[in-house]
Amino acid sequence: MQQYLTEQAVVYSAKSDAEKSFDYILPEYLPGISRIIKTAVSPETCTFIANIGECACQTAVKISIIYVSEYDGRIKSASFREDISVPFKEPFGHTGEFTAIPSFFVSSAHTTMLSPRKVSVKMTLQASVSAYSENVTPIFSPSGKDGMCVLKNKELAFCKKILPETQLEKTAEISIDADKAGVGEIVYTDAAFLGVEAECGDGSLDFNASISLRMLYESAEDDSAEKGTYSYLDTDIKLADTVHFANISDGDMPYLYIDILSAEPSVALDPYGENRLISMTVKYTVSGFAYSKKECEFVTDAFLEGCSASPEMSAVFVDTVHSHISKKEYISQNVRADIREITEVNACNTKILSVSTEHSEGRFFAVIKCLAGIFGTNLSGELSALDVPLMLKIPLGTEENLPPDAIPDCIIGISGCSAQIKDGGLKMDFEVDVNGVFVLRSKSTVVSSMSQNDEKDMCRKGGEIIIYYPKKGESLWEIAKRYRVSPEKICLANGKEENQLKDCRTVIIP
Repeated sequence: MQQYLTEQAVVYSAKSDAEKSFDYILPEYLPGISRIIKTAVSPETCTFIANIGECACQTAVKISIIYVSEYDGRIKSASFREDISVPFKEPFGHTGEFTAIPSFFVSSAHTTMLSPRKVSVKMTLQASVSAYSENVTPIFSPSGKDGMCVLKNKELAFCKKILPETQLEKTAEISIDADKAGVGEIVYTDAAFLGVEAECGDGSLDFNASISLRMLYESAEDDSAEKGTYSYLDTDIKLADTVHFANISDGDMPYLYIDILSAEPSVALDPYGENRLISMTVKYTVSGFAYSKKECEFVTDAFLEGCSASPEMSAVFVDTVHSHISKKEYISQNVRADIREITEVNACNTKILSVSTEHSEGRFFAVIKCLAGIFGTNLSGELSALDVPLMLKIPLGTEENLPPDAIPDCIIGISGCSAQIKDGGLKMDFEVDVNGVFVLRSKSTVVSSMSQNDEKDMCRKGGEIIIYYPKKGESLWEIAKRYRVSPEKICLANGKEENQLKDCRTVIIP
């Protein structure tokens, strides 16, 4: 009987920091800049390019500059894209096939005016990548033969399957609330992943995700709205789709994360002409992992009567899922920040930079480093923005029977963020979604090759007798395993039963 335990083995993991600077000239059809309010950056694509000895992350970054026009004082936005490559110092040495999961974060972005039509952009980037290769370990369970004692151990093994990043695009229509003015021009759009429900089939994965959308728009010029009036629109969009993964099977446990690349709006009149409809085209990627359950039969030990070769013993690490992680955590945090430029908060969004886990005093925690973007108005009533770096600590589990060597494997998303000015500082509230599993990793002994020879004297010379001095507490089973002789043979050679050999100072090994 032969089975295979398939799991994803990490063959490469690296991180890199970089700074990029470049200039941008506004197109002729856009008005010049009087004051820059905010610079928003979002990576639209991310790929991992690797050859032996070199590797890099490549991305197309969308940069949006929100500014005040020098001509009429209205708020405008200008967007452009830049191709960026960040090399890794660690050389890439893997020669086989692999699946890479790269990620790009922009930890800071600053725009400086060089002239009303020219700006200089400086960004600090963090790039990381993990490359996985499928590891197939043969598990042999030889059939019973004369003179062979085989111990079998069946375990439920959970094999982690990496779901490669898949890019999708959806278009949805949104209506403005009846009590608000129509949309004249959309200045700024921010989208954030809220949560997802997923179900695996054979070769496919169905999911239903939702994202939160916030838009800053200029009210349409009509009798009910003043010229230059700006409003916010908050709404949710449902994303239902199917992605195909060849390695996914029915019954797998999926955990997905939706990364919003861009949300591009367009405005049109509705059939009645009284309001506006917004067609929102959302580009996003789907990635994550899934656990598949298999029953594997391990040969933990074997004894041969007349062995021509010792069995080749090897070790396999087997993952078993101890318990699931599924929770929503609400966190409030007071932040010291320079709020002289903001007296009223209008919008807040959060971008996760990195996630790590730690074990302290019997509890597991997820540590999230993130960047909160605060959008608001100052004393003059003008729009302004503030970026605040934060660190959130989420408790993952407090089960008494959860061992300290458990491995949390989870996907984390910040589904809600709000901020208010209080006591000269910022009070921020977060909703954090955590989904995943606790994994226990055990080490099993495997017999990967075995042979038997009918010639009895190939292992030992004829007439040879070994006298063994047992250690305190050593069992007959351990002695038999050491010399690869069956326990029955040792009992026969010593003329005693197994329980009578416990107190013997010497044991004859035939």
